[in-house]
Amino acid sequence: MLDADALLKQALKMAGHHRLALAAVLFGAIGLWAGGHFVVTPDLQKIKALKKESQNIELKRDSLAGLIRLENGLKKYSSFFANTRDVSWVVDTLNGVAKETGVEITSFAPRGESRFPDYDKVSLSVTARGQYHALGDFMSRVEQAVPQIRLSGLSLRFAESAGEQPALNASLSVSVYYPSEPLRKIFS
Repeated sequence: MLDADALLKQALKMAGHHRLALAAVLFGAIGLWAGGHFVVTPDLQKIKALKKESQNIELKRDSLAGLIRLENGLKKYSSFFANTRDVSWVVDTLNGVAKETGVEITSFAPRGESRFPDYDKVSLSVTARGQYHALGDFMSRVEQAVPQIRLSGLSLRFAESAGEQPALNASLSVSVYYPSEPLRKIFS
């Protein structure tokens, strides 16, 4: 038969076990919450910050690679810029090429200086005298041998000539380009 006292004792015993289980579950839940709040959340914030920093480093690396490519591309053009602002080397160069080609330079005159954001341009007017083919050879040699000198604005007129072939007077504009300060730093 059933003993009521035994059942009551058994029920109280089980209620104690349930209390212990409930307390263990409650303390476990509090432990999980505290662990998540004080351990996991700060770690997640650190992980987010590290991801953001990693993205910034990647952007910086890409930007730096782009700048290096740009600098290397610009360096290809450095040979088209003169190293010195003194134009006496231009006069000497033109006189030397004229002598080699049989052309006589009769005058040099400054035309002024133009400033642009990335470079400056100094221009000279040059008047020369010679045979048609000699003048062509002169201009070709100057442009091929000296990339810093650009010839433009050519006008030809017949000159008084005592020789067999008629001579020509040539007027042309000579321009020399100098890099701006930022470009000079890249080129050096």
